[in-house]
Amino acid sequence: MAAQLPPIPRYLFTIIEPISLIAGALGPLLDPSGFVTNQLPLQSPATIASATSALARFTSIFSQQSGKQILASAHPTPYEHILSLQLGNEYFLIFLVGLFVLRTTNEIRVVRAFLWACLIGDVGHLAATGALMGAESLKDVGSWTPVVWGNIGFTVLLFVVRVAYLSGLLGADGEQSGRKTKGKVKGS
Repeated sequence: MAAQLPPIPRYLFTIIEPISLIAGALGPLLDPSGFVTNQLPLQSPATIASATSALARFTSIFSQQSGKQILASAHPTPYEHILSLQLGNEYFLIFLVGLFVLRTTNEIRVVRAFLWACLIGDVGHLAATGALMGAESLKDVGSWTPVVWGNIGFTVLLFVVRVAYLSGLLGADGEQSGRKTKGKVKGS
């Protein structure tokens, strides 16, 4: 199936993104504490205030304990630790699903549906991360950690390429091998 995609999305979605998903899985699995503490840019007063405010708004919707400072520390709680490990597992799951879908199907409709699901996931990922970072931290790219670059920078790249591909801006999909053309099987 990968051969049916135009070159840019084929390279990005079948090589680069799977490698990034493995890296995304290994980070929280091998170093949960480092992964948790690097979710936000370097801790400036603006970042702390923005994250605390966003978390207070978020938690007030779901619990009666809003207003508590819930920022990651150098020593994540057991809750943060288990969530980090679960997130690493989810990255690995997405890697496997992408690998299996993009390497096994000959149906371009299945690939496009998979990429639409990823696009919707990108929006949720960017919205959640951006809401907790706040506008000031989003603009201060110099303070971004490598984890933030992956969460924001790389996800924006994937989002833009998914939109461009799904809207046809990166070229047409190739023909499937073995597909009938004018009553004949291609290649006969």
